[in-house]
Amino acid sequence: MKQKSSQMRFAPWPVVQAALALALSGLLLARPQAAAQGFAAGLKLCGGSLLPALFPLFVVCGLLGPLAPALGWPLRPLMRLCGIRSPRAPAVLVLGWCGGYAVCAQQIAALRKTGELPPRDAALLLLLGCCSGPGFVVGCIGGQLFYGLQLAANLAAAACLVPFLPKQELPAGQGSSQQKSVSFPQAISNAVQSSLTVCGCAVFCRVVGSVLGQGMPDGARPYLNAALEISAGCADFAAAGSVAGVCLCLSLLGA
Repeated sequence: MKQKSSQMRFAPWPVVQAALALALSGLLLARPQAAAQGFAAGLKLCGGSLLPALFPLFVVCGLLGPLAPALGWPLRPLMRLCGIRSPRAPAVLVLGWCGGYAVCAQQIAALRKTGELPPRDAALLLLLGCCSGPGFVVGCIGGQLFYGLQLAANLAAAACLVPFLPKQELPAGQGSSQQKSVSFPQAISNAVQSSLTVCGCAVFCRVVGSVLGQGMPDGARPYLNAALEISAGCADFAAAGSVAGVCLCLSLLGA
């Protein structure tokens, strides 16, 4: 009990989080026009590029669930190299690389609930699957090269972080090794949830970027937005015609 109380008393993150939230609240109140402009820019980004690129792929990835094990067999050597034992792991990674990090997180959460994925494997899959799907990269930015660059950065970062993962536990609990078929309404519902999560993050970060970036030079704003959220940074650099900036954004997300 004493140990628990001590941990709660000296945990610094809640204090830092509260301080940042208060500071952001003050900025939002002090700069309401900038916040409104950021909100409008976020909605435009979601409606103009994110949703058209991501929502259809989210639905398709949901419907592809039962076929994912067959699609993921080329990744089995990578899973063995990483020490991931779950037979469903290659399928999760394939769906994550096709649909993006939201799909990957959704799939991992489902396997954690059924006990098919131990914490260490789940953490490593989150590292390997933290990427934007080709729908966003190719559809919004253009160019398969960018997609390859972010996957390369993603895999390199995951390899560097493997020593910091939790220790491997006993084999995961017995669960169904085959994924059940997802009905079309279920796939739509899951895609809507994933889309709302991504768009909510994009809109909020656009608001924060607009408030923090007020008064900054125009050339510095894309870097600020890229540090806050990937799609906003990519959109800004793409609008400025900066290929190097887009590469930086995608590599930053992979890392």
